[in-house]
Amino acid sequence: MRVGPVLLLAAGAFAAGAVLATQPGRDEHQLVVRFMRAWERDDVVQMYALLDAHSRRQTSEPVFAHQLETAAATATQTSLAPVRVAGRKGDSIRVLVSVKTKLWGSLRETLIVPLSGSGGSARVRLAPQLLFPGLRPGEQLGRHITLPPRGTLLAADGEALATGPDRSSPINDVAVQIVGRLGPIPQQLVA
Repeated sequence: MRVGPVLLLAAGAFAAGAVLATQPGRDEHQLVVRFMRAWERDDVVQMYALLDAHSRRQTSEPVFAHQLETAAATATQTSLAPVRVAGRKGDSIRVLVSVKTKLWGSLRETLIVPLSGSGGSARVRLAPQLLFPGLRPGEQLGRHITLPPRGTLLAADGEALATGPDRSSPINDVAVQIVGRLGPIPQQLVA
């Protein structure tokens, strides 16, 4: 009979499964995978449910959703997808993330996911760097756009019609007629 080798093989498979199932950091890794998949689907409710109790006491779900929306709008984010979730290092797990934006194209950034607890009781701890990939502890996302100086408008013969930021012209009233004026809407035109 060949029962002995089959039993030995079954026992070995069970032992290997038990070791892999209890591997250190496995629960934390799965937690972060669930968090990132929820983020990829824009499932803020699931993301919020994976936060630790302290984070949920400090920040309501609507505020958390607003923080994520604000960060996405600031970065002009159109999509986010996890690429690789690393193992736990200290009190966080790093995730390589692919982010598509309108202004900067596709980015590959590292998201630092802070954790509290360990094993099956581990939860994601809300921190500012968790709101957008690439932020380090203490950093906040911001965007400042400065328009370049206005160029000179030339006629077909090369004569300057409007120059400088105030759109001045050597020809009386031509600049205003061509390019208009910048400024607040006159009160008489406000409906």
